Amino acid sequence: MTSSLGAGEILLRDKSGGDHRLAWGADDKSPRFLAAGAYKLMGYRAVSGDWMLSTASSGEVSIAVGPEATAIALRPVVVQSVKVHARHGALMVMLGLAGDRELGLSIYHGGKRIAVEYLIEDASGAVLGRGPLRYG
Repeated sequence: MTSSLGAGEILLRDKSGGDHRLAWGADDKSPRFLAAGAYKLMGYRAVSGDWMLSTASSGEVSIAVGPEATAIALRPVVVQSVKVHARHGALMVMLGLAGDRELGLSIYHGGKRIAVEYLIEDASGAVLGRGPLRYG
């Protein structure tokens, strides 16, 4: 199995509940080996210098590993979502961050999880809302 993450690791769970951690260094492209079968993607970590994206999942994403080399294509990205609803004269804004495949996401810098903040402005630049996003 190979990964598109670069430096990082992938955590897979087999059908019997066993966890398998596959790790790669920055310049390491060599394959890792698993028995053929069905696995659930439980999360991944992508590392770049002092930054790390760490994801977690309850196992919704399935990965089939066959007898031939299998590549797992995961992107070390932050996916942003914004939903806006107007109700009874009030505006409700829901913001979200996730990793690739909509996995739960934490962002670390220098070994510490960082606070992610939001800022909502109107067309004239007046601040309508600001604060921290909650993880989880």
